Order: sequence, then structure tokens, then C-alpha cells
Amino acid sequence: MLTLDEAHLALRRELAALAALLQEGTGERWPVVVVIAGLPLMRAPEHSITYLERGAWHELGLLTRHDAVRALRLPAEQAGRPMDEDAAALLAQASGGYPYAVQLYGHHAWRASAEHDRIGLAAAEAALPRAQGELERGLYAARWTAASPAQRRYLAVLATLAASAHPTTARAMADALKRTPKQLSTVRDDLIKGGTLTVEGAELRFTIPGMSAYILTR
Repeated sequence: MLTLDEAHLALRRELAALAALLQEGTGERWPVVVVIAGLPLMRAPEHSITYLERGAWHELGLLTRHDAVRALRLPAEQAGRPMDEDAAALLAQASGGYPYAVQLYGHHAWRASAEHDRIGLAAAEAALPRAQGELERGLYAARWTAASPAQRRYLAVLATLAASAHPTTARAMADALKRTPKQLSTVRDDLIKGGTLTVEGAELRFTIPGMSAYILTR
């Protein structure tokens, strides 16, 4: 099995070389399975490789509360330090179901419980500010720094609308920025492809829980 993470960072020619190799291997019946992971932008036209599009694609998205709790409790149990259900529920809620956040909250809860044989509620509570601080310094800051000035304006307006419980549709965003939805379509689509935003029905949402509050402090 060959696993490749962060594939969205690869150049198109690099993915094309991999695809050509896999296509040759398929013809020769190589006993190999390839699993590739990356942000949605890897399927954008400038990155997409026809042969790779033939694979079975799975959009991970946000975990349900049940799956987030399971993702926290099962590895802890297998590692010999079970996590209490109330602790897992607290961490799952804080993570918003974002896979990386689930992993990060679980990591800090594990470290906070180092002197115990279980991961209890006290360890989960101690993990919250530590994980949140790491998200702010890492994931949130990286997304914000990488955004263009136009994207930052868009994200700031979205965060403001979301905080005031106003609609966050493309039309509402356009009205707030005094532009047309078509004029903002490139900015919106690039943020979606980059994994910063997602669409639920007609509403735009931040993919990463907590990023809205982070942006409001900028």
C-alpha cells in the first residue's frame, strides 16, 4: 500500500508522473493499492489528472458527534488509557467535528492525563485551551496569512454576518460587500477549493470550527 498525504501541495506534473506510473502498473497487474489525501483544490482543473479521477473519491467533511466521540475513545482504549464518555463528548463538541481538531483535542487530553489510567473530564477541560491556542497559532493563522487581501475582506464579512446570526448566502455576502455575486465568485470559489469555506445548502460556512471567532479578533 502506498499512502500520499497533502497531495494538494504537489505540482500537476508530479501527479501526472505518479498517474503514468500507476497506469503502467495497472496494465501489469501490480499488487498495489494507492490512497491519496488532500484538500478539495487538488481536483481543480489546474491540478486534476484524468487518470486519477477514475479512482474512488470520498469527501470526508465534518464528523458527526457520534463519529467524533468514537474517533476519540477508540484509539485511547486501544492505547491502554480509555477516555470517559463525558470527556469525549466535551472534546467532540469543541472540535466541531473537524478531523484535525478532533485529533488535536485528543492529543492534548492524552498528555493532560499522563498520571492517570483513564482520560477523565478534568483532562479534557485542561486540553481545551491548549488545543485552541495551537489551532490559533497554526491552522487559523496559516489560512489567514495565505489569504489574499480580497479573500480576507470576504472572510471578515462572513465572520461578522455569522456572529450576528445574519444569512451567509452568496447574495448576502455580495450585498454586504456592495458587489454582485458574480463579481465575488472567484474569491468564494478559491476559498472553497482551498478548504477554508464550505457550502451547506445556500449558506457559506467556515470549514474549521472556531476560525470565525479568530478572524473577528484580527
